[in-house]
Amino acid sequence: MKIRLEKEIDTKESRDGDRFTATVLTPNRYADATIDGHIAKINKSGKLSGKTELALSFDRIRLKNGESGRMAAQVVKVYG
Repeated sequence: MKIRLEKEIDTKESRDGDRFTATVLTPNRYADATIDGHIAKINKSGKLSGKTELALSFDRIRLKNGESGRMAAQVVKVYG
């Protein structure tokens, strides 16, 4: 499933537990569905490592027809 975040997540300002919303782009049968989730964990970069890690948790999906349900997923690829 390819999704687009409604607002950018700023790892410098965001905190564990912050909510986010995303819209499903593909596959077509789920297109325009809304996904609600939260930031499960942020490991901010140190001065030496320079690498921030972000874990997202996907909670619910709401389909165009109004149906909704719990959702479990993981991020496989991030597009620029």
